[in-house]
Amino acid sequence: MPRSLFLLQVRKIDWPGLILLLLFSELQCYILRKGLNVQSRWALKMEPSIRHLVISGGVTSNQYVRSRLDIVVKKNGLQLVCPPPWPCTDNGVMVAWTGIEHFRMGRYHPSLPAEEPEDFVKEQ
Repeated sequence: MPRSLFLLQVRKIDWPGLILLLLFSELQCYILRKGLNVQSRWALKMEPSIRHLVISGGVTSNQYVRSRLDIVVKKNGLQLVCPPPWPCTDNGVMVAWTGIEHFRMGRYHPSLPAEEPEDFVKEQ
């Protein structure tokens, strides 16, 4: 790309908007880190055998946020576990991913019989 064209594109950037966006992202990370630090320490007091912290959902699709949270988790002697970023933006996929992980670990209930579900009420 010619230098003059690059400079023209740089001048079109909404610098105040970009700075505001960056400040908001940093504030968001700060709030998440502070809360995560307090919650991690509380959880370790309650259950000292904890070694992993699992975070899922939309927040983990952001690599910057994920990396900042990883710093806090490591300071508390834990390992951060997150799903891959691609399903984190869709709640339906996140629920399915969680179900698959539970199934792989053998944590599931057998299906109810199709004829008479557990909450079935017969009319008299």
